[in-house]
Amino acid sequence: MKRDELVSATPTSGIVRTRIDRHPALAGFSAFMGVLPLGVYWLAFSAFGASQIPWKIALGLEIFCPVFVYVQYLMNRRSRRLYWEGAAAFVSLLPFWMAVGSHWFFYLGFAPLPATVRSIALSFGIVMTIVTIWMTWRNYERATARLNLIHRMNAVGPNLLVYPDGLEAGVSMFERSWSWLPVPPASLVSAIGSVVVACALLSGRVFDQANGPHILFIMLSVIGFPISCLFIGHFLVRVAYFHIYLPIKIERETGKKVILGP
Repeated sequence: MKRDELVSATPTSGIVRTRIDRHPALAGFSAFMGVLPLGVYWLAFSAFGASQIPWKIALGLEIFCPVFVYVQYLMNRRSRRLYWEGAAAFVSLLPFWMAVGSHWFFYLGFAPLPATVRSIALSFGIVMTIVTIWMTWRNYERATARLNLIHRMNAVGPNLLVYPDGLEAGVSMFERSWSWLPVPPASLVSAIGSVVVACALLSGRVFDQANGPHILFIMLSVIGFPISCLFIGHFLVRVAYFHIYLPIKIERETGKKVILGP
């Protein structure tokens, strides 16, 4: 980046357009996506005759997420602090996860299932999700050091660092960190989780129960678990690491503010 571009990137020299300027549209899209899980869980758990917590959680996110994203836009569009942008991006992704990857969690956690099936399948799914989060976080840490991403930020004066938009674009959650394994560990973990969840549900003959859409949710759980792991690792963990954790860490170590660049 040239010197005159660096000067123009400072918050005091006028409004610089960044991805934060697209956050009002993101808030609207987040609200739109939140309607789907709200409707699905309200209908499904009413049919199950079970806990209504899933659709109430979906309703809470439907209200909170768009409001948070838009308020962040109003308060942060000039200062462009990266960790606030990251917090808004993280929150905006939650309705998307609810729509495409949450079925296994709410079905195993709140639908009327045999206690043994619930404990085995839910516990294993949660453990595999935590393992996915840990492995992808470690992948991002290694990539940050290997690619020297911190030193590729642009210094503007003595107290400001500019994080170029898309700095981490080339970093993948899938990394063959174990040389003896022919596939990335994250993909293997999600596949194992899906198989174990399917075996637990099928061995418990949950599909024989008459009340509620069990067959539909078994299919959504088995198919959706790898999608959930992929979404969490590629989007949620990625945003949490590069746009929240990393700028906070740099600010604490250097005393310089980290802002989002164009």
